[in-house]
Amino acid sequence: MIGSAGLGVHDAFDRVAFIHQLALEIGRRQVIVAAVAILTAVRVSHPPRVPHPLVREVAEGLLAPWCDTIQLNVAQAIAVHPGALQQVPHRDQDMWRVEPGAMEYLVNVIWPLTPFEADNGATLVWPHSHGRHATSHDPDTPPCAAVMAPGSALLFLGSTLHGAGPNRSDAVRRGVVVGYALGWLKPYENQWLAYPPAVARTFTPELAALVGYRQHRPNLGNYEGQCPSILFGGDVDAAIGPVDALRPDQEEMVAAFVAGQRPGG
Repeated sequence: MIGSAGLGVHDAFDRVAFIHQLALEIGRRQVIVAAVAILTAVRVSHPPRVPHPLVREVAEGLLAPWCDTIQLNVAQAIAVHPGALQQVPHRDQDMWRVEPGAMEYLVNVIWPLTPFEADNGATLVWPHSHGRHATSHDPDTPPCAAVMAPGSALLFLGSTLHGAGPNRSDAVRRGVVVGYALGWLKPYENQWLAYPPAVARTFTPELAALVGYRQHRPNLGNYEGQCPSILFGGDVDAAIGPVDALRPDQEEMVAAFVAGQRPGG
């Protein structure tokens, strides 16, 4: 999607017009631009879920330049109770101690289960604090409160400065956070313990792959040298045998190296 729009990832999130164009391209009915830089609240027809088709398409489009596949980084419910103070502003990508601005590592989605209001702890997002601006913890612009109702979704990059606002109301603010990361990173949540094979076997193939039951080339996340999805088969022992999962450039390199060792090579 980013490529079809002719925009880089950071430029795309800096342009309101891109958000509207993206919504038209993927058939959504309404897009509310809540902050000019990197914040959109998208009205969706489906309830919150991890492999939401629109959100999945956006996450893959943003992260595809740096990975083969994306993965689930976290899925958790968060409640901000009355009297809660403002959360420390932070960037989720800092959990990996990465170089700010070099690439994007993460796309977060917040689904409100109750209305998000300015006085009840709505997520605060600092416009223009992402990407190349992530080297500074003190942006020049004030934060925007992500005011939205259930049925909306807040999407922002992992390089974006954000945090829960203070809850000055009498009600609990509740939401679900789902994060998608580059497939070769160590995820925030240990998905294989959260969803062991006995549980993941009941998932759709798409969801099982998102929680780690597939390899990221080359050979990352394998089980006994094969894609861990073999655990969902009948006779696992009969299927065991190392099989490299290589990128096309690596396959060509290996083939050329082997050919060079043969007579006449």
